Amino acid sequence: MKYINFFFENYKGISKRTDLVLSDDINAIIGNNESGKTTILKGIDLIYRLIQGLDLQNGKLSEIRPKSSAFTGKIILGATLKFDTDAINSVTSGKGKKGNNELQDEIKANNDLVVITFCFDFLNNQNKGRNVVINIGNKTYDDKGRYGNILDLIKNLCPRVELYDDFEFNVPPYIDYNQIGVKTSADKKEIDWYKIFDNLLKESAKFKGDNVTFESHIVKWLETNPEDQDSIDQRLAGINKHLNDVITKDWEDITESDITIKEFRINPISTHQNRYELKVISKNGNSFSIVERSKGCRWFFCFKVVTEISKHQNKQGTLFLLDEPASNLHIHPQIKILKSLQKIVGNNTSVIYSTHSPSLIQCDNVDSIYVTKNTLLIDDSNNITLTKLKDYKSDGKCSSVEPFIMSIIAKYIKKDNKFDIQKLQKIIENSGIIKGFANAIGKKAGDGTWDFVAGLFDKAP
Repeated sequence: MKYINFFFENYKGISKRTDLVLSDDINAIIGNNESGKTTILKGIDLIYRLIQGLDLQNGKLSEIRPKSSAFTGKIILGATLKFDTDAINSVTSGKGKKGNNELQDEIKANNDLVVITFCFDFLNNQNKGRNVVINIGNKTYDDKGRYGNILDLIKNLCPRVELYDDFEFNVPPYIDYNQIGVKTSADKKEIDWYKIFDNLLKESAKFKGDNVTFESHIVKWLETNPEDQDSIDQRLAGINKHLNDVITKDWEDITESDITIKEFRINPISTHQNRYELKVISKNGNSFSIVERSKGCRWFFCFKVVTEISKHQNKQGTLFLLDEPASNLHIHPQIKILKSLQKIVGNNTSVIYSTHSPSLIQCDNVDSIYVTKNTLLIDDSNNITLTKLKDYKSDGKCSSVEPFIMSIIAKYIKKDNKFDIQKLQKIIENSGIIKGFANAIGKKAGDGTWDFVAGLFDKAP
């Protein structure tokens, strides 16, 4: 199962129906500060939590309704999901085999698509009730009717959504398995390092099953296998190799240096039973705690363990929502991070991220780039809009888009990875040459990207 689109209406600053359609690639959201990028990401996260059973109380609903002294209307949040074969085969209706077959047939007849909508009715800022509507083609059901438990099916089979506003998490100097489940600090940005260690073990050794944990297969392995220290050593070696295959090599590529970090390593602390430390070993043999490394290094480490190392641990897949990733990295590392984002996508794993950096967009796929705009920044109204970049019409009020457009154009005036000044001059002198130039370099407009660039120049004064 995968998400096809998300939609919002009367959600915070979004007054009109607004859709974000996911591409099969990474999906970027650009726009000015305060234009609604984070609102969109948090709205998607909220839709997922509603599917998972979140019950919004009045206090929470007041946080997501339009900021009006007497709002009357409906807050609408929803998603379209495409069922895969496994999801369709899992369909049950509680009405017996006949009911199951009918529901399966309805989903198949609608190209395997199911739309789920959460509707909150308001009168003068007071919530009057919630409805859940399930649409399969032109047929509509609620969550209590004939196919009511399809909501439970979607809950169990839809990709998990994980929202990260950044990756500046607390990285503890060690993980203490004498206090498993106890937070190592009160930092609200702390992640579950026990879960990260579990994922590292599963990824490195290809273990299957929820009962496989770092605690059971390393920390306490000798309790049930007292003479099998070799298995522990081999598993730790495998974890450290996988950690470095995923992180160290990419960090060297990002920093364009081979003289800094030799490896990341998880070691048992000999003086404290059941404690494991996270260390960085430099090329000259010095050992550091990760917390002693640069902010960029810590960010990259957390980014990798949360995304690439953990992406396979949810068999339903994961949709990562990243709010301005790599904003603390230099331009060249940001280009490398873009490649890391591309590596995450696939096998029901998707990425939607916001950015202010032209270095973090795919210039060859404008169909996956959205622009947010908030009219509150222009006049006294408050309406967040979301438009595909290829459909964006400039009104001179969203200058943050211009660097992205220039980045896209720049891609097409490079020759042997260098700017071709003559081509640039010709483009400036004669916008009509752009289509001939497209043919000359063999670019086809199959994905709409070149048509988009050409259109910019065709409309130029």
